[in-house]
Amino acid sequence: MLLRGAPYLNVHRLLLPARRHLASGCASTDLWISKALATLFVVSPSPPVLYLSSFSQVLNASIAFSALRRLSDSESAVNLFRTTQSALKVSHFAASYRLLISILCCAGRLSEALNLFDEMTEKSLSFDGSFLGFLVDSCADSGHLDSALRLVCRASADFQFCLRAYHVNNLMNRLVAVNRAKDAIFLFEKQLSSQGFNPDTCSFNVVIKGLCLLGDVDRAFEIYKKMASFGCVPDTFTHNSLVVGLCRANRIDGGREFLRRIQVDGLFLPNVITYTSLISGYCKLGRMKDALEVFDEMLSLGIKPSRITYNVLIDGYGKVCDMQSANSMYDRMILGRCQPDIVTFTSLIDGYCRCGADF
Repeated sequence: MLLRGAPYLNVHRLLLPARRHLASGCASTDLWISKALATLFVVSPSPPVLYLSSFSQVLNASIAFSALRRLSDSESAVNLFRTTQSALKVSHFAASYRLLISILCCAGRLSEALNLFDEMTEKSLSFDGSFLGFLVDSCADSGHLDSALRLVCRASADFQFCLRAYHVNNLMNRLVAVNRAKDAIFLFEKQLSSQGFNPDTCSFNVVIKGLCLLGDVDRAFEIYKKMASFGCVPDTFTHNSLVVGLCRANRIDGGREFLRRIQVDGLFLPNVITYTSLISGYCKLGRMKDALEVFDEMLSLGIKPSRITYNVLIDGYGKVCDMQSANSMYDRMILGRCQPDIVTFTSLIDGYCRCGADF
């Protein structure tokens, strides 16, 4: 029975060469069948069972995989996979599962991808650490953090894989970004206890940042001291996180001393973020003399202040009712060709209001 309509006629035309050469065992037959099958599912998301009978005698897992590769639309790919599996009794091999899971991940259909992955593992079909890492990244990047965590935990326990640091770092970063630093730290420690995990500097940076955000600066320094034993060298991000952590914990002098020590040892080249963190810490405590000393030290090293640096100082002077110094810092901001913003003017207005001065 021939289904009517131009799209279906195209499928018929693709099938004709396959039917002619099927008996001869021509190598191009599988290619024509895969083209016809893929076209059929593009034409109709749910092809009639009667029409599928054209493939019943010639279809196998290899041809189904070839057809699946020709589809970019996730809906068509799922329909082809499931229909050939149920109606045509095709036992898809591992490559088809991996391909469809990838298509679903790229389409943002993570729940379906994870269900298909479970089905794949139940059938003991093969995959490698790179594929598992891709699935972990897909879950993490789309916000399915708990699913990503479960996959990482299963990597070594169930699959005997040790994921690359990149995949673990990505997940830890996502966790810290949504205020789940405790989960990131737990994951890091669990990975360290498993054999084969090789953390890099980024791994330690994420954990140190997470601990500092939790206010556990002492533990962050313990992790910092362990870096060398793993062959990891602290970088600017590492030291900035520790300085910021000390400032957050109101241990500003400790942060300044730490900065001096690592500068003397030649371990660290501070940047504007480092100095602005210290300046902000002193300003919050009203210690404007110390804040200005740090500011001058920054300038002496040739580090250009940012808008945030000037804003912090202007706000700090305003809070101690030293509007002469606040205005002087504003003038330096303009001379330094740093454009003021709404925060700058809000800080100035707030300072005048605090001092009861006329504008």
